[in-house]
Amino acid sequence: LADISKKGWARSVGVCNVSLEQAAEVSRHCNLAVIQIPFNMLQQEQHRAMRQFAGERQILIACYWIYMKGLLAGKLRRNHRFSPEDKRLSYEIFQGEAWERAQDLLDRLETLSLEKQCAISQLVIAWSLRQPHADLLLMGAKTPEQITETAKSHLVHLSHQELESLDGFISEATR
Repeated sequence: LADISKKGWARSVGVCNVSLEQAAEVSRHCNLAVIQIPFNMLQQEQHRAMRQFAGERQILIACYWIYMKGLLAGKLRRNHRFSPEDKRLSYEIFQGEAWERAQDLLDRLETLSLEKQCAISQLVIAWSLRQPHADLLLMGAKTPEQITETAKSHLVHLSHQELESLDGFISEATR
């Protein structure tokens, strides 16, 4: 990346799935513009670690797995049965107590989404957009309807009190 930058082939670079130390090393050798990391209601550790570093250097943070492989889109509920070949079963969040705590969070998200007349997925995006240094949210869609639903997320407004409630629910789910 440093060679590409020095040759003038790129004004800046981006990295993905790096530690804070690795990001710092890259930034010493070239203009680091963006760091891509996993971030969602249930996975915030790496984002917390990177926020100050990125903010001080005006580096953007691009977040992926906003829906945690579909879980936080509200489509995978308690009674969901995964195929034995489903790779999501290799993640702790899709098993045992972590699964149950995530489902409890989804129950609360569903209640709030009904009050706000929006989809759970839209609520998740609205919360994500309000997080410091969650500069870009990367998400995929399999259908045109999912794209439309995602696009309407900007219409969901969360009050300070609602954000505090959500943070409390998230803390319980990630304990």
